[in-house]
Amino acid sequence: VFDDGRLTDNLARVVDFENTIIIATSNAHSEFVKTEIEAQRPIKEITEALKRKLTDYFKAELLNRFSDIIVFKPLSLSDIESIARLQLKKLGDQLLESHGITLEFSQEAVTAVAGMGYDPVFGARPLRKVISDRIRSALAEMILKGSLKRGASVKVEFNNGEFKFNMLHE
Repeated sequence: VFDDGRLTDNLARVVDFENTIIIATSNAHSEFVKTEIEAQRPIKEITEALKRKLTDYFKAELLNRFSDIIVFKPLSLSDIESIARLQLKKLGDQLLESHGITLEFSQEAVTAVAGMGYDPVFGARPLRKVISDRIRSALAEMILKGSLKRGASVKVEFNNGEFKFNMLHE
């Protein structure tokens, strides 16, 4: 892709990558970046130091093919909470569309999901698993058991270390 601007698959189909932007992400040296940000070192300096250190993980030939390397600061718990709110809204939209069920979340539930899904090194990635394991699975079980039916309205709350699914109306 980098040399020819095209990719050929195993069926000999050619895909044109001309005028394409390829973004590659990595957690390589994420602890270094986190430490440097916490030390309030300027991002430009961190980026330059990181470029030199990336050869620990990647060959120089690969790194030289990238136009730029951008360092992102780790997400804060507040950032994760905003992302959790968006992902929970998406879950609610899907449930409304597929089953006609309205879903609401208390602030405590959003905060709990964010806290469980927060990892300064991995960013927002663990959030999806928390939502799937703790919220989506419970809702699916309720639907399968018949305790949650079309037209229902549910508020998800969090207290005493547990998520509670309270029917607002059926």
